[in-house]
Amino acid sequence: MSYAGRILHVDLTTGQNRVDPLDRRLIQDYLGGWGLNARLAYDLIKPGVASLSPENPIIFGAGLLGGTPCPGAGAKAFVTTRCPSSGVVGTGVSGGWLSSMLKWAGYDHLVVTGRADRPVYLHVQDGQVSLRDARRFWGLDLVQATDALREECGSRAVIATIGPAGERQAPISILMENKSGTLGRSVGGVMGSKNLKAIVVEGNRGVKVARKGAFMKLVDRLSKEARGDPLRDNWVRDSLYFIVPVWAKAGHLIYRNWSQVYPEERAVARFGPQEYQKIKLSTVACASCLTGDKSVVEVRGPEGSHPFWAACPLVATLAYGLRSDLDNVGQAFDLHDRATRYGLDSVTTSALIDWAVDLYEKGIINRADTGGMELRAGYETTISLMGQMVRGEGFGGLLSQGWGVAMAELGPEAAKHAVQIKGSDPDFDARVSLGVETLGSVVNPRGAHDMPVGGITIAVGRKPDFFAKVSARMGFPAEAKDRVTLEPGGENLGRYLAHYEDWCTILNSFGICFRMQVSRLYDIDTCAQLFTAATGRETSGADLTRAAQRVYNLYRAANVRQGFSRADDRVPPQWSSQPLRWEDGREMRLTDYYRTRPVNENNVSSLIDSYYDERGWDIRSGVPTRNTLEGLGLSGVAGDLAREGRLPND
Repeated sequence: MSYAGRILHVDLTTGQNRVDPLDRRLIQDYLGGWGLNARLAYDLIKPGVASLSPENPIIFGAGLLGGTPCPGAGAKAFVTTRCPSSGVVGTGVSGGWLSSMLKWAGYDHLVVTGRADRPVYLHVQDGQVSLRDARRFWGLDLVQATDALREECGSRAVIATIGPAGERQAPISILMENKSGTLGRSVGGVMGSKNLKAIVVEGNRGVKVARKGAFMKLVDRLSKEARGDPLRDNWVRDSLYFIVPVWAKAGHLIYRNWSQVYPEERAVARFGPQEYQKIKLSTVACASCLTGDKSVVEVRGPEGSHPFWAACPLVATLAYGLRSDLDNVGQAFDLHDRATRYGLDSVTTSALIDWAVDLYEKGIINRADTGGMELRAGYETTISLMGQMVRGEGFGGLLSQGWGVAMAELGPEAAKHAVQIKGSDPDFDARVSLGVETLGSVVNPRGAHDMPVGGITIAVGRKPDFFAKVSARMGFPAEAKDRVTLEPGGENLGRYLAHYEDWCTILNSFGICFRMQVSRLYDIDTCAQLFTAATGRETSGADLTRAAQRVYNLYRAANVRQGFSRADDRVPPQWSSQPLRWEDGREMRLTDYYRTRPVNENNVSSLIDSYYDERGWDIRSGVPTRNTLEGLGLSGVAGDLAREGRLPND
């Protein structure tokens, strides 16, 4: 139990739909959510399929515990497709209500294929499925479309919508649920290519668990721990803004195209929690979350004031406040609001603009390249370029095509200054902290998007005994303890990362939020008990870890089939060749996490070697070996890779 037991398939070309039963063995083997999406993606996304073709499916999934009251586990929804910005088979994650509502409507997963002959939206309500005309919503911005659809479909429905950038099939366009949960950084373009403006889901069926008493006992314990969190008030009051002074001191706040640390005093004065509080209107929580850290803020732009729903409020500062070097947090939210309405991903949009300004200042590009526009960091340049991005015009239109197209068009000298991995920009810089998040962003198949459960190595200065303690909580195998210990020098970081990713995969498959206030509640034994109580199938922590290994290998294999290999797992050259500079002249260069020794490209290559070895992947190619795949029950995958000439010799 705990799952609806059904997968809904919708073909936009024919307008037909069907329902497939969810084989219970798939739950045992792939857990649910992110894991089952990986299985469906491997089976349905064919090698070489064009991202914007009708044949590229969009796969939505609810976490195993979606729809239940388990703290922080009811919110996470997943969407998997071949991404137009990078070509990877990637999975976007959203917090909100889509996961629970999809379960309550009677489905664990939704697969959308084909292309409608006119703009439509998909309406799913308690087992009733229909495609409805969306021509009157086409052209509306993301917020306008969401509000209009809510008027038509009711206040309880969850609405996942694209904006004009998605309609134009811009590779860096987003899909967003209920105006406050971003489903991937490039899914909007795939939706637009299918003439699909939105997906609307409403359900009233609820979810049953197999052993209600045992399940609710666990929920009660976790809820008590969540309410007793000493930092709970900080999260609810300040969202992630309470971390701004800490990150500013550590050097995590970076601007000028990843070359300089934003001045600490200026960061706190302009973007600290006291400034955020001046525009915050209310706190918002995802389904089953007891420590809500989303918010509604008041945006005060040139056109007047209006509310803005912020999924991760700190993104406004990280994306625009720092990179555009704005005067205050209000300007940052104004730009974040504009990008959201356009349906542009703020993180990548701001990174591309930051890169372009750097190129202009260095003389690598000039007015002839920018269509006569002078580029400088600031509010006006950012607004102008975003307007071009959403319309697909001029220099901004080029940037809206994403890193790959923009680098190719602007030339090799410009490409040297692009800080990106597999066509996407990283969330953190390894020169500040070389840990599981930053090395993970290099080897992650979906590009530079890390899996930051609790930010365990983003927080600098933690001791080896901390990592030994959390390793046990995350279910690292006992036999690997000595091999993966994270000690000064950092030689075992790659091995540690492999097991850390397995833990991330378990949480993702359950639908458990990665944010610190939620993920800290869970350990491997609790997850095993929750799985047993929810499904009625006796499961151990070791069983979950093995399932996670199966999922992650399948995820890697899906991208190997699209042509990705070790050659794509590359560190941005700036990390190893250039220092990050503070305003006072201090520098940060790439070192191990404990800052006991310098690290260069060869050292990073060795870390990747050890990561592959721990995973059971071929060190030369980064492809899972036959022995590894067959040992995880993936003989069919091994056969596919062998027939396609991609399987390494054991």
